[in-house]
Amino acid sequence: MIRPWEDWALPRKTVAVVAGPLLLLFGSVLAIYLLERQTARAEADVRATLALVSDLHEAHSQLAETAAAVRGFLLVRRDNFLDPYRIAEPQLLATVSRLSERTREGPRAERYARLLPLFELKLTGWRELLREGVDPNDPAVRAQLVEGKQTLDILRAELRELGALERDELNARADAAAALRQRNLAVTLAVALLGGLGAVAAAAGLAGSLSRRLRRLASEANRLGEGLPPREGRVAGDEIGQVDHRLREAGALLQARARQLDDARQQAEAANRAKDEFLSRMSHELRTPLNAMLGYAQLMADTPDATPARRYGGHIETAGRHLLGLITEMLDVAAIEAGSLGLEPRALRLAPLLQEALSLVQPQAAGRGITLVAPSEEAGALALHADAKRLRQVLLNLLGNAAKYGPPGGRVQVGAVARDGVVEISVRDEGPGLSPEAVSRLFRPFERIDSTARGVEGTGLGLALSKRLVEAMGGEIGVDTAPGQGCRFWFRLPQALDVPADAEAGRAAAPPVSGPRRLLLVEDNASNRALVQTLLARYPAWTLDTAADAAGGEQALRAGGFDLVLLDLHLPDGDGAALLARLSAEGVALPPAIVLTADATAQARERALRAGAAAVLTKPLDLRQFHQELARCLR
Repeated sequence: MIRPWEDWALPRKTVAVVAGPLLLLFGSVLAIYLLERQTARAEADVRATLALVSDLHEAHSQLAETAAAVRGFLLVRRDNFLDPYRIAEPQLLATVSRLSERTREGPRAERYARLLPLFELKLTGWRELLREGVDPNDPAVRAQLVEGKQTLDILRAELRELGALERDELNARADAAAALRQRNLAVTLAVALLGGLGAVAAAAGLAGSLSRRLRRLASEANRLGEGLPPREGRVAGDEIGQVDHRLREAGALLQARARQLDDARQQAEAANRAKDEFLSRMSHELRTPLNAMLGYAQLMADTPDATPARRYGGHIETAGRHLLGLITEMLDVAAIEAGSLGLEPRALRLAPLLQEALSLVQPQAAGRGITLVAPSEEAGALALHADAKRLRQVLLNLLGNAAKYGPPGGRVQVGAVARDGVVEISVRDEGPGLSPEAVSRLFRPFERIDSTARGVEGTGLGLALSKRLVEAMGGEIGVDTAPGQGCRFWFRLPQALDVPADAEAGRAAAPPVSGPRRLLLVEDNASNRALVQTLLARYPAWTLDTAADAAGGEQALRAGGFDLVLLDLHLPDGDGAALLARLSAEGVALPPAIVLTADATAQARERALRAGAAAVLTKPLDLRQFHQELARCLR
């Protein structure tokens, strides 16, 4: 069975393409050879005819010379008249002999055969007349002369007629030879042109076929790069077909790998969603009881009398804040790893943020007799590009560590300097310093240096979180230290040259709310409901309605008459944000809503704000912030 052309190997195709023009060339050479042979035969015939005509002409001339010599001798009987005869006679015999040899075959062979006896007869008659004693006046001699004259006339006539015929034959053969030469030249040119065109056509056909298949391979490779499956079609058996086959196998393998990666991606996304759900749930479950604990602890700590209860409330608040900080840091680390950390970078003045951080760390430092030294006014006037909340978090981490690990009665120096388009903020303490090995582990999560961490509260997350926050804001963080020389922690952020006016203005304290107000609290946790009721007891003119689930909250909101709603995000029978969005879509007139949630993730905050919440407060509540938001939303 003959294999299809596309299944032939490329060397075989090349040989086939080259063999065609070669065979055509061989045929042309053979044709030229045969034509040349015909031409050679025709030219040989021309030459033979030309020699025959020449012999006829020569025989006629020699015959005329011998006849004239004999007649002259007979008339004057002088021997010198026979000299031409003696020269011409052997030549004539030789010419007649050649004619006999050249005319043995052919259409006029018989006529030439008749000439030889006539020549011999004529020569015999001349010899007899040239004998001695022959009298020209003898009647017998005269009769012989007359007979010889008749024979001579016959020979002359025959020679003239044969000469004319041979000249005509010569012309015909010359014309035939010229025609053969012209045909040979035409055939040669035609065969050469056909061979050249055939070679070009064969090469172009092979090149075009290879080009089309290579372009198809390139198209398949592009589809493969785009993740598309290969097109269906027959795969040839040559080298290009083998590449096509390998490409199809690679495409199938990549498709399988893509499906595997897609499955893995879906599993990873499902795992990430499960992790986010777990973190959200754990944040809610941990912050919900902390809300009541820290809320009541703040109330106890705010009592005016210096009673043991006030002192106990302060201890509870301190411990609760520590636990809350741990939960917040864990959620921030998880958000950074998931790439979902919400940042709002903008141009900021450094001085207000530094002052706030120093004031927050001051009680902790004062408890150990540590002096906090602020930077110069010139340094504090610098501006940088960062997220205010996250920058405050980094400052609190570094200042808190300096206050914890510095020696009692020591100093913590805060510095700030701008150079090369960045602002470097540093916190220097007078602690024991760190070894290079300790520095290499310093910014790892949950890594605490034994030589300094012993007996000091901490989780090992603060510096790791600070490093990730600074890098997320486009900066870098590091430490300069040596054993016994303290530590200088520094971080660098992009410098801001212009700070908009609204960036300088903080939120003004809301004026106090006067007059009666009606509020709705939708909260499933009884302790948190009781805490809010206790917090609102300072407003005797206000009325608070409560609902323990989403259904009760929806019924109350549809009834209306509220100035403000305090709404928990996670309810046993629904979602607070979904409730707000649905009622708003239905056209229900809703009061301002403050969402109270134990889910501290950025996704939960964004979801609540998109649903129409006026503010989002994270549990455990900061009482000062809580009362500020109440005043802002009710004014």
